[in-house]
Amino acid sequence: MLYVLNVVFQFIMIFYGNTFNSYKNQLILSLASQGITLLLIPIITIYFKNIFGFIINCLIVMSMGFGNALLLKTIYSIAPYLPKKYIIAMSIGQAVSGIIINILRFIVSAVIGEINDNNDQEKNEGIYQDTAVTFFGISVLLIVINIILVYVSKFL
Repeated sequence: MLYVLNVVFQFIMIFYGNTFNSYKNQLILSLASQGITLLLIPIITIYFKNIFGFIINCLIVMSMGFGNALLLKTIYSIAPYLPKKYIIAMSIGQAVSGIIINILRFIVSAVIGEINDNNDQEKNEGIYQDTAVTFFGISVLLIVINIILVYVSKFL
C-alpha cells in the first residue's frame, strides 16, 4: 500500500515539486513529515485500539508516502549534478540504511525482552509496546539528527 501511495505522490511531485524554494527546504519538509509520522504511529496504535486507530494509522502511512516521495524526488534531482562516485555512494547509503534499521530492530527486540510462549497476553502486549516505542523513538531521533545536518549544511 505504501509503495502505491509513493508512486502516486511521485507523480504529484513531478507537477508541483517546483513550488519549493530550494532543495534544502524540500529535504527538511520530507524528513520532518516522516519524523512526525514515525512519532505518531506508536502513539495512535497504543491509545486507539479500534477501527478509528486503524483508519488514522492508514492516513498516517499515506503522509509517510508523501514524505518519502518528496525525499526521493529531491535526492534524485540533486544526483545528476554530482560526480559518479557520489551517486554510487547515495545508492549504497540507501541500502546500508535499510540494513542498519533492521539490525536496530533486532537489537531493540533482544534488549527489551523475549515474548513469552505461555499465554501471558498482557505481558506480551507490554513488550510489544515497549519495543515499538523504543524503535520508533530511535528512528525519530535519527531523522532529527538528519534535519539538523541538512539545516546546517552550506552546500544546499
